[in-house]
Amino acid sequence: MLKDIISIASGFQSSVNIEYDFNDESKISGFIPTSSALSVINSILENTDNGCIERAKILTGAYGRGKSHIVLVALAVLYNKDADKFKKLIKRIRKLDTESAQRIENYISSKKKATACYHQRKQRQSLTLVFTGITAGTA
Repeated sequence: MLKDIISIASGFQSSVNIEYDFNDESKISGFIPTSSALSVINSILENTDNGCIERAKILTGAYGRGKSHIVLVALAVLYNKDADKFKKLIKRIRKLDTESAQRIENYISSKKKATACYHQRKQRQSLTLVFTGITAGTA
């Protein structure tokens, strides 16, 4: 039978809600990296450098393609400095792209930490994150 030779990662089937899943470690460890997803995450991390002026991002894609999951992982890397929470993810990323895995490890181990700054411009090193989307029932 097909189910005997194909298995689906448990975290792959469930949807991601950035607001509710922000601290859900299973969503981070269950992330299945692709080269395009890593490109987005790498770009976000590169944009945290002080000299970077091109920080705005627009992420578009078909329903169910993993946009929220990519953003959730990027936010986890930006805000969480507990390397143990990323071990499974880093291992999976390293199989696809060693450079991306190293960049993420370096960011996590660095002293950098993004700070959400919405209407305050007082903090010198800040990264404003604005995510919008349509939630179920509003379309």
